[in-house]
Amino acid sequence: MRDYSLASAGEATRLTLCIRRVPSGIFSPYLASAPRGTAITFTGPHGYFVFRPSERPAIFVATGTGIAPFASMARSGTAGFTLLHGVRTPEDLYYQGLFRDKAAAYVPCISGRGAAAGQVQGSFWGRVTEYVEGHLPVMAYDFYLCGNENMVREVTFLVDERFPDSRVYTEIFF
Repeated sequence: MRDYSLASAGEATRLTLCIRRVPSGIFSPYLASAPRGTAITFTGPHGYFVFRPSERPAIFVATGTGIAPFASMARSGTAGFTLLHGVRTPEDLYYQGLFRDKAAAYVPCISGRGAAAGQVQGSFWGRVTEYVEGHLPVMAYDFYLCGNENMVREVTFLVDERFPDSRVYTEIFF
């Protein structure tokens, strides 16, 4: 059993997953080498990481393939959010066209050594936590966090310290 977030719209008849191939992984190498048409059994969905409209601005924060549920939300009609996508290299920025169309602000946060953030329009060189801490105006938001557990923990602490009356929704992956 492996948990994955859908990147397709909730009402889509075809499922789309965003999976990073981990050479030493258990399932991603199998998926990467499976011939087209290979039968795979799915259950679910089982999660509760969904967009909840409110009067507060939505800030989506993702690292790596944690971008998948935000792609699903955008494909389902959610728009006007701010999206911070933390990656090591520009090649890891998935769904840029989708987010540039749907987001009020799309900020790729590129943190890898030697990565030139200036290669990508509107990018920030550094971690998403640095962007949250130094670039978001202090006010109440709805934060949606998906990705690395350390990022989720660090941003949650920042929200508690800097953004009173904000809400935080999370999905962690390992």
